[in-house]
Amino acid sequence: MSLFLKGGFTLAFGNTLSSMFGFFRNVLTARLLGVEDYGAASIFALIIAIIELASDIGLDRYIIQKKGVFESKFLSTVHSVSLAKGVASAVLIIVTVPLWAHLMNMIEYSTGLYLLACIPIARSLVHHQIFFQQKQMKFVPVVICGLASQLIAIPVLYLSFVYSADYKSVIVASISQAFVFAITSHIVSNQRYSVVPQKSTLTEIWNFGWPLILNGMLFCLIVNGDKLLISSFFSLEEFGRFSAPFGIVFLGCSILISVVQPLFLSVTSNSMSQEADTNNTLPLTTNFHYLISVSLLIGSVLLLTDITVLFYGNDFTVSNTLIFSICIYQSLRVIRANYNTIFLGLGLSKLTLYMAVVRLSGLVIGLPAVMITGKLETIIVSSCAGEVLSILYGKIVFHRLANRSTSFFQQTFNPLIYIVFSLLTYFAFNMIDEFGYRLLSVVILLCFSLAIYATTIKHLPRLGTKK
Repeated sequence: MSLFLKGGFTLAFGNTLSSMFGFFRNVLTARLLGVEDYGAASIFALIIAIIELASDIGLDRYIIQKKGVFESKFLSTVHSVSLAKGVASAVLIIVTVPLWAHLMNMIEYSTGLYLLACIPIARSLVHHQIFFQQKQMKFVPVVICGLASQLIAIPVLYLSFVYSADYKSVIVASISQAFVFAITSHIVSNQRYSVVPQKSTLTEIWNFGWPLILNGMLFCLIVNGDKLLISSFFSLEEFGRFSAPFGIVFLGCSILISVVQPLFLSVTSNSMSQEADTNNTLPLTTNFHYLISVSLLIGSVLLLTDITVLFYGNDFTVSNTLIFSICIYQSLRVIRANYNTIFLGLGLSKLTLYMAVVRLSGLVIGLPAVMITGKLETIIVSSCAGEVLSILYGKIVFHRLANRSTSFFQQTFNPLIYIVFSLLTYFAFNMIDEFGYRLLSVVILLCFSLAIYATTIKHLPRLGTKK
């Protein structure tokens, strides 16, 4: 347990600090470029995310969940797959530049679109031994890589803007970040880097990764599909204004998931490999995800408007309805990540694919809905509906896989807590206008939620269990 807590603290500290550097870079970008060019910069990030997710074979997660002894030939094969994926992604970006330019109405930004091809090449050169150390609950190497890359990107962004004074500074900073991460991974690794594919390992990687590739493609349509709809139906200025508050909440959500998922993925994988009793491990994972989801919801709903104005300025404010919808959407992502973590820890990556298919229903609803209403909020509300359906699917499958039956109370406890705090937060958000009182409300609601889980989390895994 001490190793678990130490690893969790290291990962939380490192990822939070790294994400804060990234957030500061986004704020600096918005301040330097303005609303419209910030919208263009957000679309650059969107394109990279789409290409990376659509080609994500889950090499880091494969290493973490793999059982047995690791040999140098194994990592050589992983590196060969990573390099091939990076080259393929770069070629795909170059080939599809005309498509992106016309789809996003960004013909004048074509040079920047071509430069994006350097990013997947840089990422493909990462030494994956850092993820094997992560499996051993040693998170310092991957944390160092993240911090170094984010830290160097900030001065590069500013210096390149001084030189060019346009959107290209954002791309140069992103390229430098990717290369620094790769270089640092080689420095902190204690094995020689090599690229020699091994047929048996390639087969294992493919069997594990092909559902994640499809899952990544679907995830592009899920998260980035929403952004594609917004950028297609609304102007660059409106997209930039939306991206500021969305990016803040997405940052908080990503920090939480990036800390919790590797941590509980390692715990779940190790408990299964040792054939340990998982009756406490899996419910604990679920309870913890719901707790941080509720915490994210409370803090983001009540403070997001003030944080957006503080960092980005009054030009980036949006409606209260959109604020609440964005926060609900991101908090539901944390809950869905719970079932993804459990299924990946159990080696059932296909189930994450099925959850993504169900989640896609939000985009199917969102397209006709935005065409009818013409409101940006409609897309986010549709995404929330897709998240709920995907969570319900994951919950049903999880209880079918569990080796125990549970009571009605145990099955409904976490969803009921989430609904109650959603309503409390909504009323506080609409009734309280002053920042000081909203901050006080956040503290009270967070203490209330922590008190509930502190008194139940120890007993809940066994509560209502029928032996």
